[in-house]
Amino acid sequence: MCGRAGRAGAVPRAGGRRPRRRRGRPPDGVGAEDVTGEPADFCPDCGTATERRESEGRERRYCPACEAFVWHNPVPVATVVVLDGDRALFVQRAASPDRGEWDIPGGFLEADELPAVGAVRELTEETGVRASPDALRLCGVGHETREGRNILPVVYAVERAATSGSPVAGSDADAVRFARPADLDPVRDVAQERYLLAAEG
Repeated sequence: MCGRAGRAGAVPRAGGRRPRRRRGRPPDGVGAEDVTGEPADFCPDCGTATERRESEGRERRYCPACEAFVWHNPVPVATVVVLDGDRALFVQRAASPDRGEWDIPGGFLEADELPAVGAVRELTEETGVRASPDALRLCGVGHETREGRNILPVVYAVERAATSGSPVAGSDADAVRFARPADLDPVRDVAQERYLLAAEG
């Protein structure tokens, strides 16, 4: 039902001195996808091969050079379902891998953004429709895997009457329209799930 809406440091070396982290470039092919998809084989900070160690009942990756665990955390995304009766605002994706598919507006959060703020930013960027973060209703938080990455979607809903602006497709969309999922083809499965979550809330 919709409703209103530290990472541990490295273990010091003997003598109490924490190892200096090298901010070098990891080996080719090592990046955010490796950290958030499969557990990292190399440290994203220094490029050292990671080891498997148990911590808090889980096997995790550990960098012996940094003397720190390499956390395998999901990436947060924020989406907002704009409801107009039994219809919702959908965007047709212009970029791969979902090109041509209809989806709910949303995307990755910036490092300094609250989820509701990121949701309305993505809504405006993709559709031209504006809303206040305070007008959003939190519908749910889930988990999904996309392109080998673990995603943590934060789903909001807002009534069309609480928004402003006419729908216009942004640079990463081919089209935008109010519709029921049954009237669109193809529709991403997660988009239909988010529509139902918002409509039933």
